[in-house]
Amino acid sequence: MNQKNKIIIASAAILLVLSMWGISSYNQKKELELAKSLGFNSIEHMQRITSQGYRDMKSWQERYKKFGFASLEQMKIFNQLGYKNYKNAKKDLEMSPKFFINTCGGKIETGPCKNKNYLWLGKIHFYDGKPSAVIILNNDGTQQGFKSEKKVRLKRYPLSNITEKYIIFNGKNGEDNFWGYDELFAKKAVFFNTLEEAKNIIGSLAVEDSITIPNDLSKIRKSELEFLGTKKVIELVKQTKNSLIPINEFNNKIFKAIECVDRSNKKEFFFFSGSLSDVLTTTAYSGGLYYNSEGSINFTRQNFNGAFIYSNKRLSRGSYSDKLDRYEITFAHPVDSNITYPNKSYYYIKKDGTGFAQDLNRALQKSGYLRYFGACTSIENAGERFHEYWQLEKNVTADKAIKKINRYSVKPKL
Repeated sequence: MNQKNKIIIASAAILLVLSMWGISSYNQKKELELAKSLGFNSIEHMQRITSQGYRDMKSWQERYKKFGFASLEQMKIFNQLGYKNYKNAKKDLEMSPKFFINTCGGKIETGPCKNKNYLWLGKIHFYDGKPSAVIILNNDGTQQGFKSEKKVRLKRYPLSNITEKYIIFNGKNGEDNFWGYDELFAKKAVFFNTLEEAKNIIGSLAVEDSITIPNDLSKIRKSELEFLGTKKVIELVKQTKNSLIPINEFNNKIFKAIECVDRSNKKEFFFFSGSLSDVLTTTAYSGGLYYNSEGSINFTRQNFNGAFIYSNKRLSRGSYSDKLDRYEITFAHPVDSNITYPNKSYYYIKKDGTGFAQDLNRALQKSGYLRYFGACTSIENAGERFHEYWQLEKNVTADKAIKKINRYSVKPKL
């Protein structure tokens, strides 16, 4: 190849390289223009952010909205606290410090405070100029409504080197817990110089102390009833006024019903096969709400098995033994009480309906053998009659409880 051809080939190669460089430079310029138009300061910045699923710098800066936060600053703080989204942070605010201190006595394992997460604001307490503990505050930075001041020592965060005055901290009950009455194992924490800084982060998250009322009111705790207040407790009592068991269910479960009369004293006996169940408000002396000399309010579950007696416009419940020719019955429990009483009355009811003994002990003492008094007959439409008596019982006991609640609307010391 002569010299002239070599020069031509070299020139062509140079032109190709220059052309490719020009195209690349042009593309890079266009890509940089695109990056800047989308709000990024470099191509690399654009590639890094868009690879995360954001279309431009604005959508990336507003990514906090995607996770439900009020601001980017708030999101960053809650990320430090271990929360990826607003929903999880709000969930941990279900138990407020006020509820914790007033209702649960400052013990996270007590009553409705058990198995709850917590996310609280605190003020660093200084003693002799040195940080020593955290005072729990409301989200607005006050202690308004607290029955007492609650100081805790954060087990995971020694405060000796802390200079900030406020703290937001969290923990998860079950994994992290109070190690002692005033020692709290905090999972994560963020410190602030001023209350305003802390309030700007946590203040927008509303705290709602709420108790989920169980379908079975008999499972609601005394501490939960205390928290609900007069109006709500009366609403719950009123829910127990109407029978939850229809007449036909009583018809199906009552296999024997007998009415017995001894002079002017009438008693009706109902025998159940299988079990039905309903909730009743009672005022038994058993440490429930408003416990005092007049009894305490409870929601109890009444199971309909065994035998029931209706006498003097009230129901009692008992047990029975099915003998060859009779039912031997012991009655010891008024329906409106959840306390077990000593056996009060014994009855032998002959299956052929010839009579009953009103008091077994007295009959034996007087004559040495059982005596039957009066006459007994089968009850027609037993389910309808018992339903009427049960409905009356629910109304009487509920009204009695409501009177008690209204009387103690200013709650006595329990």
